[in-house]
Amino acid sequence: MILRDARSARSYRANERLNLAVFGNMYNAQHFLTAAHLYNADIVAVGNPDQRRIADVFQRWDEVARQWADSDNPQQRQSAAQYRRLADGQGVQVFADVRRMFAEQAERIDALVVSEYDHLHGVAGGEALRAGKPVCSERPLGLTIQDARGLRSLAAETRLPTTYRSPGTGSGAFRRAMELVAEGAIGPVRQVHIWFRRGGPDRTQRPQSAPPVPDGLDWDL
Repeated sequence: MILRDARSARSYRANERLNLAVFGNMYNAQHFLTAAHLYNADIVAVGNPDQRRIADVFQRWDEVARQWADSDNPQQRQSAAQYRRLADGQGVQVFADVRRMFAEQAERIDALVVSEYDHLHGVAGGEALRAGKPVCSERPLGLTIQDARGLRSLAAETRLPTTYRSPGTGSGAFRRAMELVAEGAIGPVRQVHIWFRRGGPDRTQRPQSAPPVPDGLDWDL
């Protein structure tokens, strides 16, 4: 649970709404962007260095608002109005830089959802914690071990809720496998070899050229 004032559970009231900021719109952000009504939350800021992805967010809000406007589900009809306001840009601020987001909107933001390119996870999470805001991050917490350790130290220092989504390593099967290894079921583990190939461009070769920066992408961020 993320409380509006994460430093004091006693300040939480069941009917109090959370103001969420969402940086990026991948994976778990897609859930939060169209499920805020389930958490009694309002989205007050969205960010992405690639402004083309921001356009996708507003388009998705518009689609949900249209689909649910005439729904047989009363909750969906009520929520359609919320997403219509978001699609029309009412009450939500747009940023390319997460640092500027907190510099200008920190007082309006209660918590941050991070679901952006991996190299920005640690930066975004750190900005939120330094501003006194809880963080829910897509995996990984940071691009490097240093990023993750820095975020862990900040979370301990600020005593703010800090979590990240990892359905694989958080699964019962994965945890059971770790238990078996720890119990010596397969004997001493001396080496681990891992192969991983995600879909997309060939990552085994260095780029041979530097394509132009697309319009709307803040490359120098």
